[in-house]
Amino acid sequence: KSGIMFKNHIKQIEQGDKNYRFGLGFMIHNKPTANEVLPEGSLSWGGIFHTQFWIDPKHEIVGVSMAQKYPAPNSKVHEKFKELVYNSIIN
Repeated sequence: KSGIMFKNHIKQIEQGDKNYRFGLGFMIHNKPTANEVLPEGSLSWGGIFHTQFWIDPKHEIVGVSMAQKYPAPNSKVHEKFKELVYNSIIN
């Protein structure tokens, strides 16, 4: 379940109120803030043209969101998509 890709390969990086760790090709969600949907241990990565994917091993979910927009300075489309996915499995 937690192979080499899921393990932290660098030291802790703190940016504002978020704690990031990085595996081989993924950002690891270490201590999510209260407004984040992804649980601890989830992996994600985003692209420049407003694309994003995430892997949630706890709930066995993989999500892909592709807006294909550049720039997208204040877009919340990815956050809304995650909320809709998690609300559908919880409720």
